[in-house]
Amino acid sequence: MKKKAGILIAAVAVTAALALTLTGCIIITIPSMSPASSGAATETPSTAPTLVPLTVTAQTIVVENDYVSINAEYPVISGMQDTAFQDNLNASVLADMNARVSQHESDAQAAHDADPAGGKFTLESQIGVHFNDGMLLSLSNRFYIYTGGAHPNPDSEFCTVLNTNSGRQLAILDLFTDSAEGKALVDTAINNTIAANPDMYNPGVSVSILSDEWFYITGTDLVVIFPAYEIASGAVGEPDFNIPLATLSDVLIDQIPH
Repeated sequence: MKKKAGILIAAVAVTAALALTLTGCIIITIPSMSPASSGAATETPSTAPTLVPLTVTAQTIVVENDYVSINAEYPVISGMQDTAFQDNLNASVLADMNARVSQHESDAQAAHDADPAGGKFTLESQIGVHFNDGMLLSLSNRFYIYTGGAHPNPDSEFCTVLNTNSGRQLAILDLFTDSAEGKALVDTAINNTIAANPDMYNPGVSVSILSDEWFYITGTDLVVIFPAYEIASGAVGEPDFNIPLATLSDVLIDQIPH
């Protein structure tokens, strides 16, 4: 099967406009500030910058006609220190989404031309914000794609970025101060879960994570995801593995909560 494709960070020029309808909604809220302490002693206020969660806006691409139905979200990030990185990332995400939508619409048109009585193709997606403390942002976009057959197929994209002076997108091995040790810990955790639940996975499967492995971060876990059919049957969907960050704390970079 085709190896998974993550969200790219290179700037991509969007050269062709689609007939798309865009709607936006803010899905991140900024927490209230803590009240000042009431002690008698006075302290010099800290001059360290306050980290404010980034803003993630869900934009939606909608296409509806006789042969295709598309309702697909994609994220737009704002508030990063490195605005050039932010702009390049947003442009790349939009270009990737436009390409996906265009391909799906083209495939649907071809199928309809070949069999006008055939079913309508669909493409839906929904973004998720799994962690956002102002320094680290971890996102997912989960797709449900129907091109005929008994059921839709899943697909996903993931993006974890550092909001530093020079913004950076993290691959899974970038989470660790020692990538080899971090990889070994993650491989062991996943393979132990597979061994404890052999009926859920392909016979004899053993995992060794790759540098482009799908993942996201929560406040407590590293979640590693595999594409449908890669290590389990299609009925399982996209298998995921929750690995407590506390078990990886000795090798995590400082920006990861642990």
